[in-house]
Amino acid sequence: MCPASSQAADQDLELEAELGTGVDTNPERLEGPGARSDGFASLLVRGKARSSGERFGLAAALTEAGRLYPGVSGATAVASRLDASARLSLSPRLSAGAAVLASDLTESGDRLDQDALHAEGSLAWAGGRWGASISGGWTLFVPRPQPVRAFLASGPEARLRAWWAAAREHVLAAGYSWWSAGYPRWDDIAPGGRDDRTQTVWAEYAHRGSFLAALGYAYSWNTSTAAGGAFQRHRVTARAAAFLPFRLSLAARASLQWAHYPEPLFVAEELLLAQGQETQDALEVRLTRPIGGSVDVGLAFALYGSEAVADGAAPGFSRTVLSAVVGWRVAWPGEE
Repeated sequence: MCPASSQAADQDLELEAELGTGVDTNPERLEGPGARSDGFASLLVRGKARSSGERFGLAAALTEAGRLYPGVSGATAVASRLDASARLSLSPRLSAGAAVLASDLTESGDRLDQDALHAEGSLAWAGGRWGASISGGWTLFVPRPQPVRAFLASGPEARLRAWWAAAREHVLAAGYSWWSAGYPRWDDIAPGGRDDRTQTVWAEYAHRGSFLAALGYAYSWNTSTAAGGAFQRHRVTARAAAFLPFRLSLAARASLQWAHYPEPLFVAEELLLAQGQETQDALEVRLTRPIGGSVDVGLAFALYGSEAVADGAAPGFSRTVLSAVVGWRVAWPGEE
């Protein structure tokens, strides 16, 4: 930024594309035995824009992705996602923010088709080693397949978060979230309607130094006016990223979840929704290496699964995905 123009805005535009191929051991995400493997081709295109000044910042990203399964056409899918956010500095320690997320997933077999929208506003305070934020907004989740259409949910949401930097490379954070969800289509499958209250408490430790790593735990409990709606869920997450010899970079993410439904009336539907919302067990590892100024290649391994404990039974599915990708990225920094 030019020293003589403190009000100038830094602007960045980034475009990236990724072409891949691989094999999926359970593209239809079937429970139990009988799943068949299939190869696939994938394409991802993403555009990012950012503009930031002394007190105000804007950011947006649009992602389009698709995966083609020649032998299992019902699993072929396309997805879109839009992220947009704004930030305003109110004082050296206090800032306000707003964010919007909209997404769509459509499968050829119409099994996981869904739309989601989330909008929120927030206030954040940071002083020295401490910080805290409060946010509130609205979430809408719209599953479109007939078996889960009644699970359309919307309602207000609130979050609290606090963090403490115990040392320069070590950060501890904890938070609480609350979502009040109504189900306007619930009478289609059960009389009496449905209203839920989902609460979550969580904690996370993060290391930010020569490598990045984080380990977290969350406990969620849901109360519902509808039979079969209540649940408890424990979730452990971990993520890491590091630079390795030979210009390799490693990124990894893992999550492990235990869910219990006291009245297992809709376990099959809940498992299906968990796949679409990515609230499932997962292990993802990716190695990437640049081969040119804006081109890199990567190898990825992913293992997915999901289960719900109900009356001693644990129905679920498992899936392994191996892939190789070629990525291209270009950015245009500038100044206004």
